[in-house]
Amino acid sequence: MEQMLAKLRARFLPGPSGEEAAAAQRAREASRYALAPARRRVRIEGRVSEVTVRPRSESVPDLVVDLDPFDTSVQPASLVMLGRREVVGIHVGAALAVEGLLTTVKNRPTIFNPAYELLLENEESQ
Repeated sequence: MEQMLAKLRARFLPGPSGEEAAAAQRAREASRYALAPARRRVRIEGRVSEVTVRPRSESVPDLVVDLDPFDTSVQPASLVMLGRREVVGIHVGAALAVEGLLTTVKNRPTIFNPAYELLLENEESQ
């Protein structure tokens, strides 16, 4: 509902340009995820601080990525890619935008199998 209202406001009310409005909207969404209830779809933009492979069974690993959001007031999150040993482009220092259902595992915000987008240096919302 909020997204629909935001789109209508952007379309009919004067304000910043489309790119500026989109960047502001992404920043608002990224900073709100810490307050989001469990099982709520969120978008987080940040930089990868750690990548580890966690064995789940003898043949099926999980790739665990720690993401530090660009908004420093927001808690870091874990991304778990089930059944993956690596993902091309995801490495320590890479800038990512991820989207998925938020849950909490051991008091840490976690997203399983998120959709992700690699960000260029000039796309970061710092």
